[in-house]
Amino acid sequence: ALLSLLKPQDYSSIQNHCPIRDSHSISWYQGSFIDNQREGSGSIHFHSGFLFLGTFRDNKRIGEGSFYYKNQVIFEGRFRDDSAITGKILINNTIDYEGGFMNGMFSGNSTLRIGDIIYQGEYKNNCKQGYGYLYSTTNEELLFEGDFDKNIPVNLGTVHLNSSLKVLIRFTNEIPSRVIFLQKENQIGEGFF
Repeated sequence: ALLSLLKPQDYSSIQNHCPIRDSHSISWYQGSFIDNQREGSGSIHFHSGFLFLGTFRDNKRIGEGSFYYKNQVIFEGRFRDDSAITGKILINNTIDYEGGFMNGMFSGNSTLRIGDIIYQGEYKNNCKQGYGYLYSTTNEELLFEGDFDKNIPVNLGTVHLNSSLKVLIRFTNEIPSRVIFLQKENQIGEGFF
């Protein structure tokens, strides 16, 4: 079951929940203008029902801003040049993603919750990229740690079965190829796939 969590994830449901890429058409803007450009505090109302409250400069979102849907905050973050650079995506009043964005995609050191699993680590272009950790939210235990390349575990990873037993897994071509069982840091078994 744990290995299924290590497979590539589709984050579109979380990202589609919040129009940080501004793919929704604007119904109307309320706020100040300077030289026919949005400037200062204002709000954008989208045809889709989303509302953005924040600050504008030269007609672009900048600084702190929030998206709302049906009177609930679904995104809080910082904007630069009309794009989100850091923030939190909230679904059902819980943080489902907190971290950086680049071109509307997850980027940088971030935390993502999917169901009862939390991933903490690096993202690049919406993919787990670099070292990361998977935790259980039910018992707050570390489940897995290791390197990822485009969402796929690579090299050596560690599956934590309990506080004294863990399994080191060597990944070759996305598949576990070798395992070493450790109990309290002493090797107690080894196997190959």
